[in-house]
Amino acid sequence: MSAPERLSVLERVHLDMGPWTEQSGDGGNFLYFPEDALLGVSSDLKRSGVTHAAPCAWLGRHGVWSPNPVLSSGLQVQVMVAGWAFRVPEGALLAADRRLSSWALQMAASSQKLLSQMAQMSFCVRHHTVEQSLASWLLMAWHHSPGHRLQVPVASLQAGFGLAPETWQQAWQKLHGLGAVTLTGQGALAEIQSRLLPPLSGLACSCHHKIQVN
Repeated sequence: MSAPERLSVLERVHLDMGPWTEQSGDGGNFLYFPEDALLGVSSDLKRSGVTHAAPCAWLGRHGVWSPNPVLSSGLQVQVMVAGWAFRVPEGALLAADRRLSSWALQMAASSQKLLSQMAQMSFCVRHHTVEQSLASWLLMAWHHSPGHRLQVPVASLQAGFGLAPETWQQAWQKLHGLGAVTLTGQGALAEIQSRLLPPLSGLACSCHHKIQVN
């Protein structure tokens, strides 16, 4: 989606990698539309009391994020890939400003897709192999990223799968050995490029196909 930059309520901000922290001047009253930043969303296990693996989802160029405590209760968010996002005051959309109607529709669609992603990945990590689930999750990340090259931090993804560190590293090494990802930084970063999509798709289960990204 191209940003209607003529609208004074829109602001382009940079999101740094790491756990979500309140952006300057935010106060929880803005909606964020990622441009090339990529956010990872998971259930807050400590708050929910659940002990199994947390469902995960991606928020990128097709998504909308609201740090409003009421809307984001029970969720943990990390900026997995640093980049830019547009933000708009919630009030501008709630006021039904016709200039922002398409953004309001995107917010509604993103919320539905976020729930679908989390439900599908919750099923996936319980019924498919680690390698299948991981490949599917990476393909979803790719679809939410605008570029031809994507780097994601390996350690930050582990919580969503609930695996021991040894099992987690073995899964990444297997994907690397089969040419589905490239590990850099002594295994700290996983890199995906266009040329790696065929082997990655060959390893993945069908879960990423069931979540339509428009």
